[in-house]
Amino acid sequence: MNRVYAFRMGALVVLFAMGSVLGGCFHLKKKASLVPARYSLGEAKKLVLVSATGQSKLKQDMIQELSKQLQLSKWWSFENRVKQGVEMRWSGDQATMMPAYQTPRQEEVFVHLDVRRWEVEKVTKEKEVVEGESRRILKEVHYLGKAVFGVTTYDARRRSILARKQYVGTINLEGAQATRDQARNLALREAVDQLVRDITPTYFLDTVRLDESRNDTAQATMAIKKGKFDQASDILEQMVATYPKRSDVIYNLAVALEGLGKFSDAMPLYDRAVQMNKASYYRDARARCARRLKDVERRLAMVR
Repeated sequence: MNRVYAFRMGALVVLFAMGSVLGGCFHLKKKASLVPARYSLGEAKKLVLVSATGQSKLKQDMIQELSKQLQLSKWWSFENRVKQGVEMRWSGDQATMMPAYQTPRQEEVFVHLDVRRWEVEKVTKEKEVVEGESRRILKEVHYLGKAVFGVTTYDARRRSILARKQYVGTINLEGAQATRDQARNLALREAVDQLVRDITPTYFLDTVRLDESRNDTAQATMAIKKGKFDQASDILEQMVATYPKRSDVIYNLAVALEGLGKFSDAMPLYDRAVQMNKASYYRDARARCARRLKDVERRLAMVR
């Protein structure tokens, strides 16, 4: 596995909240969907390629590389609809679809690729080597690869978060075994990697303590420990309606919602819980959620 793929797999490995540890602590997995990437594409998890421009062979290789890297991201699925007669047009930074009724579903983002440059330059450099009293000249061959393409996206809300955004991949490959094709492919891989990093959400790994002071919350807290935050929040929302003044139920619901990435929903619950219970781990959990919420708002502001 090359270093680009290995890095992403390490960064985006799914973090299972398996366990309970002493004192009611566990590792909390945040859902990536609500922790935005640099360019947040909302709730979408499927990239649909609807059009592409550029030389035919280059487009084919680009599409194959994009499909491969999206699968390795463990977040995106990919579909190629280039041959279905859909066209993406744009004016300024706003894209439109032709025919107009072709719009993505909520979980989809339409993509247009524009393959602009993809080239390799062979450069021979001379290097002087001194061995004792003798000197000799060695010739080193370098392959300088460069891939350039543009990306435009179109989502279900008719937004173009990426509007003809350009990505450039470069590589300087040297050595006796280096080839032109290797440099070409690595430059493309680097450019596509930049795109995938820009649009793929990340995962956070935190440690938080649950309030397990009462037995009737056991089913919900066990669900949280297993990473089943939806199930836990359903249970705890019903319990909050029944016991609106129980700090443990309110606090654990806030933890479950935070696990879903619903930081803005979790914060008022943390506030209520902290008012009822002055436990230090309540305050610590609230402070952590506030930091996460601030980070999400900052990332969203970057693409508005």
